[in-house]
Amino acid sequence: MRDLVSHQLVAYLEHRGVEHVFGLCGHTNIAVLATACEENIAVVWVVMNNGAFGTIAGREMAHYGTTFGTVFARDGKPYSPDYAAIARAYGVDGVRIDAAAEFGPALERAIASGRPCVIDVIMQNEPVPTAGHWNIMDIYSPGKKVHHVSTAGPVHA
Repeated sequence: MRDLVSHQLVAYLEHRGVEHVFGLCGHTNIAVLATACEENIAVVWVVMNNGAFGTIAGREMAHYGTTFGTVFARDGKPYSPDYAAIARAYGVDGVRIDAAAEFGPALERAIASGRPCVIDVIMQNEPVPTAGHWNIMDIYSPGKKVHHVSTAGPVHA
């Protein structure tokens, strides 16, 4: 996921005729936002902000019964950085989404702006299997019956 963020910049620069470049990512290396700002690279990143390093948390829970250092909390309450605010600090547009109904309009505004933008989508750390869904545990623990959900309940209320 980390490299995906910079790959989107390259995709935009290599294909300047492309109308839009999007990225769907988790908590990631956002230092490339400085380049996006400097070069006005109109990439829209959607951060799936589940308040955790979810894949790593799932592996830890499945194999060791803990999510030490992977589920973000402060004073015992769910916590996550405000990635939209971090984007703005880099000079990139940033929007924080707290409800599903906010996403469509935010995406439309980001596309229309022609500027780089981070859309920070607050979500629960609960994978929902759907058609085509892959279980990371099948990759990391083939043949073992382990579950990939890291928490017993929602990370964010």
